[in-house]
Amino acid sequence: MRKILLGFICICLLYIGGGGIYGGLSFITDPTGKSMGMSPELIKNIIVPNYFIPGIMLLILFGIIPIITTTGLILKHGLPFITPHDNKPKHNWVWHSAYLLSMALVLWILFQLLLIGYGHQLQVMLLGVGVIMFIILRNSEVKEYFGEINT
Repeated sequence: MRKILLGFICICLLYIGGGGIYGGLSFITDPTGKSMGMSPELIKNIIVPNYFIPGIMLLILFGIIPIITTTGLILKHGLPFITPHDNKPKHNWVWHSAYLLSMALVLWILFQLLLIGYGHQLQVMLLGVGVIMFIILRNSEVKEYFGEINT
């Protein structure tokens, strides 16, 4: 069961990462948001003048970080230069990264829904992915797996 849950986390992270890279680069290259079907008026509820800054945040937070986290999960260990003193971490950095990403995704989507409202079913789907990831990462078997990893 643990392998299925970890595989699902991996798929979720790749999905989030791919979408974050695509969306982030789209907003960076077209700060008006028109290429993504976003209205320039929607962004006026936020303190930024266009979609460029949200694009950078999207690219880094939900593009690059999930891909790095997925890589760590696939390699089944942390980075070689991150080694705890006792060499027996309670949780590997991958677990923390995935856990924080799940919370950040939920908060990001809730923030979107509050500021710009419901605009696409993708928002609800991403909200669900974030909640499911959060629940899976709290699973005792999954947490135990990450505790067993030696960096």
